[in-house]
Amino acid sequence: ICGRPMSPQTIRYRNFLYRYYRCRSTAGGQKPCGHQVSAPTIEASLVENVQVRWNMNVKQIPDYVEEVIYDHRDQGIRVKLK
Repeated sequence: ICGRPMSPQTIRYRNFLYRYYRCRSTAGGQKPCGHQVSAPTIEASLVENVQVRWNMNVKQIPDYVEEVIYDHRDQGIRVKLK
């Protein structure tokens, strides 16, 4: 929501491991907004878009993708390539 970087987080609850990305950035001296997104949601969207658009194998993604920008309003992503 705030447009700053998000970092991966995990939490274990009973027998389940939950993964998500959360705003933790203190860039510009501001407090993090705390917004979080389910990791499987954003990762599946990334894989789907990259495979369809650039015909990449999943293992190639780290070699070509520099940044992923998630838009919470429409749950879409934009990819910045290296």
